[in-house]
Amino acid sequence: MQNPLIITGKPLEKLITLIGEGIGSLYEPTKIRRKADAEAYRIEKMAEAKAKGLIISSKAELTIAEKAHNRILIQEIDRQINIEDIAQKTVKYLKESDVLEDIDQDWKTRFFNKAKDISNDEMQEIWANILANEINKPGKTSVRTLEVLSNISQKEGKIFETFCSFSFDHVGIYHPPGGEIYKKFGLRYSDLQILRSARLVHSADNLVSPLALYEGVNGCFISRGDKMYVLIPGTNKDLTFDVTQLTEEGLELMNIIKTPKDDSYFNSFLADCKISRKIEFREATDEDLEYLRPNC
Repeated sequence: MQNPLIITGKPLEKLITLIGEGIGSLYEPTKIRRKADAEAYRIEKMAEAKAKGLIISSKAELTIAEKAHNRILIQEIDRQINIEDIAQKTVKYLKESDVLEDIDQDWKTRFFNKAKDISNDEMQEIWANILANEINKPGKTSVRTLEVLSNISQKEGKIFETFCSFSFDHVGIYHPPGGEIYKKFGLRYSDLQILRSARLVHSADNLVSPLALYEGVNGCFISRGDKMYVLIPGTNKDLTFDVTQLTEEGLELMNIIKTPKDDSYFNSFLADCKISRKIEFREATDEDLEYLRPNC
């Protein structure tokens, strides 16, 4: 019976090939297992291994070698299930395409070496998204980002999502000089330290970002989510902001998880700019965006 997959063709074929290489056998995508079904599946596979004598059971005390054998086998069964779960989740992130580039062999090896130990459902979704992105466009996620992601805990992931909800595109969190207004919205300094330890945010506290002034719009552009804004400076023409900056790995992950933006923070940031620095703002028009083209 054919599986009811939305994506067919080359992206799915490539996924099947990749997973087959990763698990060492022919892979056929199936429906995503619910949490209860996933645990039942694990129990079933453990029972199969015992029935085939792969897991050693005895009324007598097992030897050290037998205990080690069982531990390694159980660990590898769990890892196999993790890879298959990620593969199942990957299907929905694939995009139709007739032309697909080859994925770097070293990247594939690194991916499966890390992904096999990811059992948390939410984290598996991120790994699935990364794999789909790499199938659709190789080179989109670096091996350094895979390394960083593999060490992120669920708690760190939640803090990072909060950070991303405040972030501006391509940089991190802007805030006026001397001000850290995002603190009012549930992101503490200790949280930033956690993200720094996880290599998601730069370690320096005193980074500044001068924004380029475009004479055609009498201001600078700032992007956030799917919208672009024009900030119009006050009389001193100063468009320099303090910034809590994402690392390259942090930027790559932010672009993958696509956390919804927190409008309350953004509105507070703009209000502070207007009151303290007389900076006005408006949403960019199509005419404004022409000034971002290379020949303008």
